[in-house]
Amino acid sequence: MKKSISMALAFITAVTLTAGSSSVLADDTSTTASSTTSSSTTTDAKDFQEHKTKILKHISDRLTKIQQIQACVQAANDPQSMKACKPHRHKHHDHDTNG
Repeated sequence: MKKSISMALAFITAVTLTAGSSSVLADDTSTTASSTTSSSTTTDAKDFQEHKTKILKHISDRLTKIQQIQACVQAANDPQSMKACKPHRHKHHDHDTNG
């Protein structure tokens, strides 16, 4: 029991020290990032917005597919109809064939 408590305290201390050193490193990188020129900042901001838009569209597309699968599973009345909701991408995993 005492050993468990000692180990827990040691773990908490290690985590606390690691978290503290991470925040110091974050402060160091923020000062470096603020020293960029204004011309590259506008290009970076445009690239960032384009990238952000692309990522958000990708997420939206994935969410739509997941919601379609969810609706299909909710409507399924038997295992075979549920299996049809999301076909496997790899055909070689088909266990229904003989051979």
